[in-house]
Amino acid sequence: MRKKTTSIILLMFVISVFFGFSITSEGLSLEAKETKQYIKSDIPHFENVVFVTWDGASGYWIKALTENGTLVNTKRVADSGYMQIVRVTSHKTSTDPGLATMESGYGPAIHGIDRNMFGGGSAKLSIPDGYSITERLKASDSSIKSGFILSWEFREINSPYIAQEVSNNTDSTFDKIKIGVDVDYWFDSSNLTWIPGDPETASAVLFPFNEEWGLYPNPLLKADYLADRAVDFINNVSSERFYLRMHLTEPDQAGHGYGESNFGYGDVLPEYMQSLVACDQAMGKILDALESAGVLDETLVVVGADHGMFFRSHDSDPWPGAKEKITKTIFAISNSSVRHNLGVPANQRDVAPTILASMGVDLSTLSPAYIGDADTGIPFWDFTEDDIPSFYDATYKTEKMDGYESITDNTKISGIFNISLSILEWSPFQTATLAFGENVVNASASSSRSVVWYNLDSSIVGKGKDTFHFTLTDVFGNTLELDYIVTVKASFSLWISIGSLLVIGSIIYIKKRKKI
Repeated sequence: MRKKTTSIILLMFVISVFFGFSITSEGLSLEAKETKQYIKSDIPHFENVVFVTWDGASGYWIKALTENGTLVNTKRVADSGYMQIVRVTSHKTSTDPGLATMESGYGPAIHGIDRNMFGGGSAKLSIPDGYSITERLKASDSSIKSGFILSWEFREINSPYIAQEVSNNTDSTFDKIKIGVDVDYWFDSSNLTWIPGDPETASAVLFPFNEEWGLYPNPLLKADYLADRAVDFINNVSSERFYLRMHLTEPDQAGHGYGESNFGYGDVLPEYMQSLVACDQAMGKILDALESAGVLDETLVVVGADHGMFFRSHDSDPWPGAKEKITKTIFAISNSSVRHNLGVPANQRDVAPTILASMGVDLSTLSPAYIGDADTGIPFWDFTEDDIPSFYDATYKTEKMDGYESITDNTKISGIFNISLSILEWSPFQTATLAFGENVVNASASSSRSVVWYNLDSSIVGKGKDTFHFTLTDVFGNTLELDYIVTVKASFSLWISIGSLLVIGSIIYIKKRKKI
């Protein structure tokens, strides 16, 4: 009888030690809280706005190269204001829908441009009449001077020295914005003569004349050349209110031709970095012109991108797509008064209402209304979010592991461990707790992408099955709840103590039996 009892005790001890700690997903419970919207009591006001986009400029590299001082003029903008995350959320990551979304403040369901309209036979679509920033500024204050300066032609050009067919040379995104009515000054590659040997053309073009082909291979203009056109515009209108819109294309060309980094990872490639430097130098000329004209302080400068790049491509579904280098863009904005007081990311639909409101346009008079839903934007400072944060993954790490591993139904954990929840959402969490039994543990740290609990001890959980209940509430009041059924055994050190007691008990029992 004594041998049988001892064997059972030892068997239970061994099973307990190796059984460990496992988590299985029992269910996902979502509860929407009433959204809190943060409204600025005073709307920022600027006499002028300069809005410049760099086609295909990776937000990752704009941020990194601005912070290390490579993009010195972008740093000038950011240092006087801030860096704003602007995500592509309503359409695939292409130039046409990106520009249409930023120019109108609406998604493709309203402006109608859901893809690039390039190539022979492509449908040539444009922003509906009256939807662009410049049209709405003119309707609000006809004295505002507007200028469009763009790297390629947005209106049909016909030249025997350009490689593309005419049908390939036209991008109609802005066709319904009228020169002389809504735009006072328009410059793109259709302004050039494109004659071989013409000095202006030779100094302006991104790709030089190809003698073998007898053609200009691509009708694109350099950022440096366009910056000079921007300086001319600023000098001519600096005594009046103005809105200047520029779109530069070097990063997109370098990204497709060389990549932004080797296979999307590692250091920035020199050709791609140089394309960003070229755009940055163009910004330097613009900033100097604004300063010389004495209007820099009263001008909101907005510098951003239509999409990013990942290696040689910008093809991606909208955020939260897998390629964050593409869907997450970084804008440098010259004045922090337009910033949300929580510093949350915005999306491309928010650019137009931010510019319009900051130049004095009463957004309540516009239709469709800017309400910040899936199809319309809202000024940066009024941004709100009523979507439940999206849970991505749960991982764990014990003292004996080098890195985190995903928690699965077969996971076994013992001793001291950490838990990390990966989240796809808009803003950091205000509260994050883990409840089990009678215990409630606050998160050790949280950010816009993850929530972590450090140095949890399996011995505090207790024995058997219990529910791990995670409650995460973001800054807008949206709550995500996660429930996991947890099977727990105490930490190894505790089992050693229990084992010691069992051994001592067995010895006492045996001694008592011998006395008998």
